[in-house]
Amino acid sequence: MVPAPQKGAPLMRLALLVIPFLAGLLAAADKPTVIVVTGAPGTDEYGELFAKWTNQWEEVAKRAKANFRKVGPSENGNPKDTLRELLAKQSKKSMQPLWLALVGHGTYGGKQAKFNLSGPDLEAGELAAWLKDFDRPLVIVNCSASSSPFLNRLSAKGRIVITATRSGHEQNFCRLGGFLATAIGDSTAEADEEKAGVYSTQFIPRTTGGYLAEAEVRDSAGKVMGRRQAGWTTDFAAAEYRSLSPNRPLLDDLANKTGGRVLRLDELDGFAEILPTLRVPVTETVHFPIWHQTPFFLLALACFVAEWFLRRRKGLP
Repeated sequence: MVPAPQKGAPLMRLALLVIPFLAGLLAAADKPTVIVVTGAPGTDEYGELFAKWTNQWEEVAKRAKANFRKVGPSENGNPKDTLRELLAKQSKKSMQPLWLALVGHGTYGGKQAKFNLSGPDLEAGELAAWLKDFDRPLVIVNCSASSSPFLNRLSAKGRIVITATRSGHEQNFCRLGGFLATAIGDSTAEADEEKAGVYSTQFIPRTTGGYLAEAEVRDSAGKVMGRRQAGWTTDFAAAEYRSLSPNRPLLDDLANKTGGRVLRLDELDGFAEILPTLRVPVTETVHFPIWHQTPFFLLALACFVAEWFLRRRKGLP
């Protein structure tokens, strides 16, 4: 006998295929994302440095269990188009942060700052346009020279923007990419100077949520001797509104240092009446250009006349 076909079998097989796929998407979406763009190196020396720093970023992302994406000279096609397509695929609304690190060289022509790629360079205005619809925590790190103009173009609410220079005219090679990657990836602790066997390190939470820390002890051969875990939660809103009463000592201190006074609510009417009679010092900065001063002008004129007289007397042109 031939068994009758089961109508629900194809749907069941489809569900078994789709559920793991959807679970993978949900797991990926619930993680931070780190995108590192490696620029055109120009020389082999810089290429080795950029590759080393990019690998450090990748190691940090793996330890943080974050999604890692790399865009660089080894990519097929145009790195600029690759980055634009990659950003377009990222979730625009998420509680998880998106990190974007630019590792390479940069240039500035007086109007537009650029990050140098193997192909068309990436302009600050272009990156700002690609990120304008993102409503999620963004950390943008431009580790290149002349990167300061990226700060103004990319700054927005909910973002952290870091540049390697304070001006677009600072064109010397920057090593912020290496220092930052090393600092972020350094999870070692320092020995306590007073207590033997006690080590400490510092971590500053940036977002509200739960945190899990794991300490690992290794011997000189690298063998793991032990592990310990600790966890805590951080709620910045709760800390901010923990106390709603005014800090009177702080207000009094500020008033004394600035020559002011602290008023109670029932003192406002009396203060308003005497306000027109209060003398408030006004500080005004006045600039006097040196060439506008009569003595210096006469001195310059005398030098000019003396030079003219000597040239006429000696027969010089």
